[in-house]
Parts: sequence; C-alpha cells; structure tokens
Amino acid sequence: MASKHLLPTREVARITGVPESTVRWYQRQFAGFLPVTRDARGVWWEPEALALIRTIRENFAAGLAREDVAHVLASSVAHENRQDSQARRTVVQAVVDRAQAMEALQADVVQIRRDVQGLRSPKMALTIIDERLTRVENALIQLSSQVTHLTQQVDQVTQQLTHLAEALATPPKEKRFWQRE
Repeated sequence: MASKHLLPTREVARITGVPESTVRWYQRQFAGFLPVTRDARGVWWEPEALALIRTIRENFAAGLAREDVAHVLASSVAHENRQDSQARRTVVQAVVDRAQAMEALQADVVQIRRDVQGLRSPKMALTIIDERLTRVENALIQLSSQVTHLTQQVDQVTQQLTHLAEALATPPKEKRFWQRE
C-alpha cells in the first residue's frame, strides 16, 4: 500500500499538466532520475518527481533531444547532491569541533578537582579554583557563541536548499511558439 506522501501516476499527470501516457514514457526513459516506488498496485511517485517532470517537459518543449534532457537532469541531480554533501560536511565538522571543546572543558574540571585535592591552603585552593572557573566560563561563552554561529549557518543552508527546492518545483511560464525569447 502506498504511503500518504506518494502520488499515483494519474495525480502526477494532473498536477504537472503532462498527459498520463507521457508521464509513463518519461518514467521509462529517465528511470534513473525519477524517484518512483513500485508495488502490487502500480507506480508511486515521490513529490520531488513533480519538478523533474516539469523540467523534462520544458526541455523537450525547448527542442532538446532525449540525451540532452538526460544531461540536464544529471547536472541538476549532481548540483543538489554537491550542495547537500557540503551542508552535511559543515554540520558534521561543527559537531566534531563542539564535541572536542566539551571534552576539553571536562578535562579542565577533572584537573581542577585534582588540584584542589592536592592543595593544603584553603585560600590558595580558592584562588586556583577561581582562575580555573574563569577559564571554563570563558570557554563556555566562546562555545555558546560558536553554537549560535553554527545555528545561523545551518539556517542559511536550510534556506538555500528550500529556495532550490522551490525553484525546481515552480514551473517557468510557458512560451507559445510565436513568442520569442
């Protein structure tokens, strides 16, 4: 049984304005690019396929051959994968950096405990504790600033990916054969 977010071929044809038989032909010709799932009831399309169907239709309408349309789809998919991979690398690196910073803070706390246990004078212990806590506090402030910056970067990447998805989902205005570019 199909998931709620998957679309039947008839619905894809209705939404994109492409005849159902043409949608099936696109599915056969560009199988590696169009996200579909098959089950006993038929073919089910991911919502991302709508933008790709429109792209195929527009490229054929512009006079491109099937092979050229395949190249356009391949470059589009490669571009999306590069952006997605770069965003993931950025987030993963930031998480690794924050984990290392947290480990350093934990090591500072352990060292403070050792130092306090080894001191004989309470006044000296309080001075050392105060110095170390000030360093830990400064490190936490810096880490908080970095987390805020990371959050902003993630928001920017998310916005870029959203704009890209919207651009792919929005069909350009169709031109009639008598209109020039």
